[in-house]
Amino acid sequence: FVRDCKNTTFTLACKQLRTRDCVNCRFYLYSKTEPIIETSSGMEFAPFNGAFKGHAEAMRNANLQPDHNLWFAVYDFNDEAKTGKNWRLLDRSEEGEEWHPIGKFKNCCPYVAPGSIALPSQGADPTDPNNKGKPTAQSGGMMSFSMNTSLHEAAKITGDAYVAQETAATSKQAPKKTSPKKKKSGVGWNPDASSSPEPAKAKPQKKTGVGWNPDAFSEPS
Repeated sequence: FVRDCKNTTFTLACKQLRTRDCVNCRFYLYSKTEPIIETSSGMEFAPFNGAFKGHAEAMRNANLQPDHNLWFAVYDFNDEAKTGKNWRLLDRSEEGEEWHPIGKFKNCCPYVAPGSIALPSQGADPTDPNNKGKPTAQSGGMMSFSMNTSLHEAAKITGDAYVAQETAATSKQAPKKTSPKKKKSGVGWNPDASSSPEPAKAKPQKKTGVGWNPDAFSEPS
């Protein structure tokens, strides 16, 4: 969370970036999810440009996939019309030098072109042969799947490499065995009953000398 900053340049990697009350800030960004800005203006975004020894291992330990970078998919809470008036993406020719705080090392985050990764809420029609199963973040519209489509399968169709990787293990698990068909009980439908239940035998109850006492089993002395 970055807030109350002005005229500042950041190089950072995170699961999600959120800014508030920032002005004229530049971000060289790796973001696992869509960056969010709020009450901020003059914001500039470019792909992550840093490197240091052990960077790739640090990304793996933080469960961040270097080639799944949504640095470009900025959401502005204060721009309902989506005019982009408060932020812009830097052209590659505008990007500054790479940031190497402890010596020269290779950036483990490859360049990801804007719109080249499908967003969670957007995607192209996978049945359209022109899309070749690779929807972009700029295609717009929601995608729908059948009830039998797993999260892993949906991620592969939409091109979400991160989710596809995260759900790969669970998709290989053996299917659960179906339970035997239940039977109907004597009254209505009891999904837990395997046979008609025996009717409960009520204990005979007697009347008292005065009125009716449901808890009495003998005449009062």
